Amino acid sequence: MALTTYQLEQEIVTLNMQIEGHAKAGYEKDLRIAELEQNLADHSAQAFSIGETYAAALTRVAELESQLNKALGQLAEVPKWQPIETAPYNEYFLAGNAEGTAVAGKDSWGEIYPAGVFATYDGCGTVAFSIGAPTHWMELPKLPSPNPEQANG
Repeated sequence: MALTTYQLEQEIVTLNMQIEGHAKAGYEKDLRIAELEQNLADHSAQAFSIGETYAAALTRVAELESQLNKALGQLAEVPKWQPIETAPYNEYFLAGNAEGTAVAGKDSWGEIYPAGVFATYDGCGTVAFSIGAPTHWMELPKLPSPNPEQANG
């Protein structure tokens, strides 16, 4: 059966409309793909930024851990109060009780005696602590270095 010119024109119009529809759908798909690619690029950049921030945070945590370990090491070096009965013989130390502290020593017989201005003398041969009898002791701190650079390093 032969188609009339009108029918052929109508078929061409229909095919052109279908082609335009497919072209429009393809264009919309291309736009959506471009949008998704941009979103992916944005998320990748954000993930990279987060990764950099995380790496910087890990570095800072490592620095702080190092500082903490150094401080804990220094804290371990700080003398601690100990019962007066364990004080060393024949050397000076810091003696103390709830009233205060004083430099003191322990002689060969185990007697604890105050040193210098931390003592009172009753005039009859008795020397006593001005703070009362010590209950605890600790090592005297190290003397400062005469060279300030050595003290800091």
